[in-house]
Amino acid sequence: MPTKLYHQNILHKVIEKVNVTSIEENLAQLTSFHTRYYRSSSGAAASRWVQGRLQEYASTASKEWNITVTPFSHSWPQNSVIVRVEDKNASTEAMGSENAVVILGAHLDSVNWLNPWFGRSPGADDDGSGTLTVSNVLNFYRHSNITRDY
Repeated sequence: MPTKLYHQNILHKVIEKVNVTSIEENLAQLTSFHTRYYRSSSGAAASRWVQGRLQEYASTASKEWNITVTPFSHSWPQNSVIVRVEDKNASTEAMGSENAVVILGAHLDSVNWLNPWFGRSPGADDDGSGTLTVSNVLNFYRHSNITRDY
């Protein structure tokens, strides 16, 4: 457990790059799907939109990063979206260490429990905000030359 704050200069650079308007626009798009219920066609469409957005970010990433976006199929219509971010400058030793992996996650689906298939369920707080937080971390890294200290 850390006992001292480190990397505050880097954090301040990150905060300066946060684009609130972009976050709001993406949240408006994500919540425009009638529902993101994982068994619904609009839930599947929301997954495709998120995947496309993340692929846009990955395709314009800085040369310092290798970013892949992969759909993960289930027995239901809505895919999960897996994003892998690799620091191209990290040493083989660092990438093999237990500190080399950071996992961020959010769930994409939302549900109206009174009417899961057809009830309106925009899900801004469940979990649209989490989905967009993770995508904005990726959005920051795609343009940064910041690497982790290993």
